Amino acid sequence: MAEPDLSHEDPSAPLARAIAELDGFVRKLSLDLPRSMPWQRQLHVQLGRAEHLVQILRMTILLKHSREEAIEAGRELNAACRAALGALRASRADVKTKGSVACMVAASGLIGEALTNEDGLQGLPSDADSNSESVPPLRR
Repeated sequence: MAEPDLSHEDPSAPLARAIAELDGFVRKLSLDLPRSMPWQRQLHVQLGRAEHLVQILRMTILLKHSREEAIEAGRELNAACRAALGALRASRADVKTKGSVACMVAASGLIGEALTNEDGLQGLPSDADSNSESVPPLRR
């Protein structure tokens, strides 16, 4: 099977794919994981935080907030995913769950790379370019 030609791909496409992938992992894991054990309840809290931060990141990009604000939202998302993985390491979680959360961490890392890529956030102003009439930062 031939590789698709990505030479004409929109520079923000890797970012959009990584966000969609991470969102899919979070939603699927949230729906499939029971809440009977303490580690499962703790993971649900972590997944809820990650889902909230995905929405903040999306809104930051859609509302064309500054590049620095989008990068910060991506860092917070990555930290939340890493916290979820860290909480699972000491638990009795099954391999499938640990693997899914590890994939979340990988996707959040891809998001961070895409956000710091010069072409990944075309159209977003930097903080130096922002004016006082811009939209206030989203609350976390």
